[in-house]
Amino acid sequence: MRVLHLHSGNLYGGVETFLATLARCRDLAPSMEMTVALSFDGLIGAELRGAGVATPLLGEVRLRRPASVWRARRALAALLSGGAFDVAVCHQAWPLAIFGPVVKASRTPLVSWLHMAGTGRHWLDRLASRVHPDCIVCNSRFTAASLPPVDARVESVYAPVTLRPVVATDSRASLRGTLDTNPDDVVIIQVSRMEPWKGQRTCLEALAQLRDRAGWACWQVGGAQRPFEARYLESLKADAARLGIADRVHFLGQRSDVTDLLRAADIFCQPNLEPEPFGISLVEALAAGLPVVTSNIGGAVEIVDDTCGVLVPPRDPPALASTLDRLVCNAGDRSRLADGGPARARALCDPATQMRRIADLLHEVSGHRQPAIPVRLHSTRLRLAVFSYGLPAPGQKRGGIERAAHTLAQGLAERGHHVVVFSHDLKPEGAAYEVRNLPWSSFVNTWLGRRVTMGYLGNVMALLPDYKDFDAIIAHGDSLLLPLAGKPVLRVMHGSALGEAAHATSIGRCLLQCGIFAQELLTALTGSGTVGVSENTRRDNPFVKHVIPHGVDTRLFRPMPSEKTAEPSLMFVGAVEGRKRGAFLLDVFQQTVRPALPDATLMFVGPSGPEMPGVTYRSGVDDAELATLYRRAWLYVSPSTYEGFGLPYLEAMACGTAVLATPNPGSDEVLAGGQFGKLVNDAAFGAATLNLLGDETARRAMEVRGLRRAQELSLDSMLDRYETLLAALCDAHVGSIASA
Repeated sequence: MRVLHLHSGNLYGGVETFLATLARCRDLAPSMEMTVALSFDGLIGAELRGAGVATPLLGEVRLRRPASVWRARRALAALLSGGAFDVAVCHQAWPLAIFGPVVKASRTPLVSWLHMAGTGRHWLDRLASRVHPDCIVCNSRFTAASLPPVDARVESVYAPVTLRPVVATDSRASLRGTLDTNPDDVVIIQVSRMEPWKGQRTCLEALAQLRDRAGWACWQVGGAQRPFEARYLESLKADAARLGIADRVHFLGQRSDVTDLLRAADIFCQPNLEPEPFGISLVEALAAGLPVVTSNIGGAVEIVDDTCGVLVPPRDPPALASTLDRLVCNAGDRSRLADGGPARARALCDPATQMRRIADLLHEVSGHRQPAIPVRLHSTRLRLAVFSYGLPAPGQKRGGIERAAHTLAQGLAERGHHVVVFSHDLKPEGAAYEVRNLPWSSFVNTWLGRRVTMGYLGNVMALLPDYKDFDAIIAHGDSLLLPLAGKPVLRVMHGSALGEAAHATSIGRCLLQCGIFAQELLTALTGSGTVGVSENTRRDNPFVKHVIPHGVDTRLFRPMPSEKTAEPSLMFVGAVEGRKRGAFLLDVFQQTVRPALPDATLMFVGPSGPEMPGVTYRSGVDDAELATLYRRAWLYVSPSTYEGFGLPYLEAMACGTAVLATPNPGSDEVLAGGQFGKLVNDAAFGAATLNLLGDETARRAMEVRGLRRAQELSLDSMLDRYETLLAALCDAHVGSIASA
C-alpha cells in the first residue's frame, strides 16, 4: 500500500515528531510504503530523508500569492497521476485546504489527520471544511469530541511513540555537567514549542515560589521558530531574572538530544494554559521514566493518571508550586510515579500496536485488503471470569452495577480477551462475552434471599463456579472468600456500603449495609486488586488500592442537538422511593415546573409511579434507547442523596445534556463540585430547574463543559486502566507461584 503524506514542513512540533516516528517504525508495518510530500524543506524534510523516506517538494506556498498555490497543486497532480498512491493523508487543515481538492480530483482516497482540536471559526478551518475526506483520524478522543457533525468516518488513533530504555547513571551525570547542573539536583524539564499556551510562564511563576528551596533546577527545552516565539522566549528569560531564579532555570533552545535530556532529568512539567490535543511529549517523558505534571485539560487527561503523574488546574501557579515542591522533596513519590510511566506509555502508544492499527485503518480506507501477515496475540490477552449477580435485561429494572458489569465485560471482550460472566441473568443481546448461570437463582430473587445473599451468603456463592481455566476473576459483588479460588481477584466497589447505610430509609437496611461495609473493609485490606469507582469510595474505605472511574461509551452516548424536544423537557433515572428521591422530583415538577411551564415534560426512567400530567415512565430500556432519551432532554435532573459515582450524570453529559443535581459524594466528584454541572440544595432545586429551562445560553455553556468532562471519563480510558491492572495482577500471581 503506497501512502502519500501531505504536510507543510516549515516548522517542527508534534506533527513532525509523528511523521518522524512513522519513518523510524516502518519495519513494524511493512505493508505501508511511506512518502511525505512537503511544501517547505525544513528540519523534518532532512530528518525523513535521513531515515530513507522520499520527500518530494511541491514548492513553497503563500496564500497571498495565488500563483504559488497553483504551482504546488500542479506538482501534486503530477505526483498523483496514474494512480501512483493508494491513499493520501493530509496532516492538519492547511494541507487539506490547499491540496485536498487535488487529491479528490485524482480519485485517490483522502484521509484528514487532525493533530489539533479546531474551533471551526478560523478562516483556514472554514476553507478546509469545503473538502470532504473519506475518513477523519483524530490524535485523541479530545480532538474527536471537538469536531462538528460530519458525514465522514471518524477514528481516534494515538500516535506511536518510540520507547527506549533508561541510560546508565554515568551518562546522566556527564550530561548534567555540560549543562552546569549539580548532579544531585532534582531537574524539572519542559520540552515544548515556545508558545504561551504551553505554560512556560506558569512554570516559572510556580518555581519562583520555591526559590528558597534548595536542590532543584529547571531545563526549558525548545527554540523559537517564528518572530513572535523569539519575543516570547526573551520575555521568559526576563521573567526568570525578575523572579530571582535565572541562575536555576536554563533555556537550552532547540535540541536534537531530547531523549538524553529526558533521561537526565527527574520531573517533566508542562502546565498548559489551553488544552493539549494529545501530548506526544508527555508520552515520551513517561517512556523515559519521568513523573509528569501537567494541566487537567485536553488530551493530557487521556494520558496521565495517578500511576504516573499529577494533573493540576490550569493557570494556577500556587497549585503547581505545591505539587512540584512535594515531588522535589519526596524521592519516594517521584520513584513511584516514575516506575509507572513506561507501562503507561506502552499501554497507550506501543509502536508495534499503533503502527499495525494505522496500517489496518489506511488499508480499509484505500479499499485494499491487508496482506496476510502472521499476527502475534498481545501477551496480556487474558481469560477472565466475571462475578455479577445481574446483567441488563430488556423490560426489567436494572441498576448501575449491572450496567457497569456488562460494559466492562463487553469492552474487555471486544479487545480480544476471553470473558465469561457468571450471573443470574441471561446473556444480553449483542454481548461479546459468554454467560454461565449462578446457582440459587430462585432463592436469591425472593425478598429474604436478596437480603441474606448479597453481602453475606453471596461470599459462599461466589466460590461455587469453576475458575480453574481462568487467569483472573473480576467481582462486582461479594468477594471476601474469592481468594480461596486460587486466582488473582479484581474487586470492583461501585460505592461504599457506609454511604448506603448513612442514607438508608430504614433501620434494617442501615444495619444490613453496616455489616456489608465491615466486609468491604476486610476485602480491601486483604486484597491487592480492589478498585473503587470514585475517590469518595476510597475516602470511605482507605484500604481501596486503586480508583478507576466509570467510563462512558462516546460512540453510543453522543450529542445530537437536532433531537432535542420542542417543549421544555426533564429526564431522571431512578426510583420513586429510596435515596434517588424520585418522589421529591415529582413534587418539584408538579408544584414548581408545570405551573410556570405548562407544556414541560418529565421522562422518568425507572419503575412506574403515580400518574401525573406531563410525566412518562419508562423501565427496562437498553443503552441505545437510553442514549436517545438523554439526547432529547433539555436537562437531566437528580435529587439523589447518595451516589458512589453517578453514571447517569456522565451519560447525560456525553449526550450533550446539561445536568442539575443535589450535592452528594458522587455528584460532587463527577461534576467536579459544580464545574461541569449545577449543584443546588433542596430548597433551590425547583427555582434552579426553572432558571435553566428558561436560559438557553446557560444550558449551552453547561453542555459544552459536560461534553469535555465526558471526554475525560471515556470508556477507552477506563478499559486501558483495567487492562493494565489485570495484567499486573496476573504477572504478580505467576511470580508468586514461581517463587513458592
